[in-house]
Amino acid sequence: MSAGRSALLVASLVAPDDDDPAATSTGPEVTTSSDGGTTTTTTEALTDTDPTTGETTGPGAGCGDGVVQAPEVCDDGNAADGDGCNADCQPSGRVLWSITHAGGLKMVEEALACEVDANNSIYVIGRVGVGADDYDRWARKYAADGAELWTQTYAGGAMLEDQGRAIVVDAAETVYLAGFARSRCRATTWWSASTRPTAARCGRRSSSARRC
Repeated sequence: MSAGRSALLVASLVAPDDDDPAATSTGPEVTTSSDGGTTTTTTEALTDTDPTTGETTGPGAGCGDGVVQAPEVCDDGNAADGDGCNADCQPSGRVLWSITHAGGLKMVEEALACEVDANNSIYVIGRVGVGADDYDRWARKYAADGAELWTQTYAGGAMLEDQGRAIVVDAAETVYLAGFARSRCRATTWWSASTRPTAARCGRRSSSARRC
């Protein structure tokens, strides 16, 4: 290897001298090597462009473009809700949370009606078993995130079947409940009730038909 070629190779590895105007050039890099009677010159353009930040063309991927990309679960290309794929690219009707209620007596508990108010609070009414052939009316309010807010039960004096069958909530969050209670002389008492949002006060009306 010639001495001239070794000097060029070392110079390309040394940091440029700030006092040397030639060393601060930002133009193309030129490397010349000589081997006997043959001379080869190579020119390489210097660039500081990051290939990972280059400009792209076309719209970016996103919800509503008809292409499913994480974190999307679905993408039907429209902004309609309730058609199988909602506008947020999540399936329609998916479960947000789930809660079960099991009485400590291991008897029958049933939810027979429900209602949702303007704040997405959920009201459920039904019956809970408290003994052999003995059911109490049961009503509960859940917050939109599933947190329990209040619970009401009603036990008729005959210790038979009492159930809540319907529940309605108005704009003031007054709750209206309806159902029936049975007595031992084969009478059925239909009752209705209303309660304020805090469930602190409750009014009740009933009517019955007896066959004793």
